[in-house]
Amino acid sequence: MGLGCVSHTTYFRYQKRNQAGSSPAMEFMSFKLSMVYLINYGLTITTFISDRHTSIAKYMRTVLKQIIHYFDVWHLKKKIRKVLFKIAKEKDCEALNEWIKPCENHLHWSASSTYDGNGLVIWAKFKSFLQHIVNIHSGHSDPLFDKCAHGSNIPARKWLTIDSPLHNKVCAALTNKRLMNGIKKASPLAQTSCLEGFHSVLNHFAPKMIAYSYVGQYCRHILAVIHFNSNLQREKKTNPDKSERIKVSYPKFKNGEATIRSVRVAQNFDYVQEIYETFLSATEKDLKSKEVELKQMCPPAMNTMLNKQTKEEEVRKRNDRREMTIEDVPPSIPGL
Repeated sequence: MGLGCVSHTTYFRYQKRNQAGSSPAMEFMSFKLSMVYLINYGLTITTFISDRHTSIAKYMRTVLKQIIHYFDVWHLKKKIRKVLFKIAKEKDCEALNEWIKPCENHLHWSASSTYDGNGLVIWAKFKSFLQHIVNIHSGHSDPLFDKCAHGSNIPARKWLTIDSPLHNKVCAALTNKRLMNGIKKASPLAQTSCLEGFHSVLNHFAPKMIAYSYVGQYCRHILAVIHFNSNLQREKKTNPDKSERIKVSYPKFKNGEATIRSVRVAQNFDYVQEIYETFLSATEKDLKSKEVELKQMCPPAMNTMLNKQTKEEEVRKRNDRREMTIEDVPPSIPGL
């Protein structure tokens, strides 16, 4: 399935795995078809933000060179967290734990504080973290950002030791070439959080633990998109003193850290009445033609991509297994 948020509106393209061969290939195929449709529709696309899918990145770099391509910061933060957590689990590396969250925040700051999206500047800012964690805040090697921006008021921290095994491991991990190239393309603008929010809505209309037919899944995607687009920009509720009303939650994965969200007005379901009226106004001929259209767009079933074993062959193999005699095979060294 290909998804995209364009000016706070969701467009989707639904594909099955046997149309592409694998899950990553299916995502790339949906992306290409979605971009072709939007461009042919006449939409002018200047900036595209995605995760670090290698095929999509190459396509943007070679085919859609006129479009600025950024990587979503959340996915980069997730990668950094994974890398640093792995190091922190090693012997004598526990001190790194308290620097993981600051590193994630520093990446976000490095991108968001670079308005023009200059990748070299973003990388220079992020790389300064490797000096900051050893209590060096000026005289950095990169002239594009040669000192920290936090000023002289530095709170007491458990600094790492420069050139220690732990510091060297962190430097090697965070200067990995692929990660470095990803950080250089970190988005200073919007992120893909809107799209991730749609995935949550989609899981309500089409739960992953339930298998639907192609048409059923397609129709549920349509309903999810309609509901999401109808409720994306809901008004925020206010308190009697006109201040913004908020709610605080404590997700498990944040280990006690709070998450604050604005309280929105109730969801809008007016689209249900509109769908119902459209159905009532449709003629039987229209409904039949749409039914035929949906059936024609269905790709072959998933099992058609497999070389099925014949029933006779499987019966023969089962009988052979049942008749097989297991012999005692002694070790190479007798007497053990």
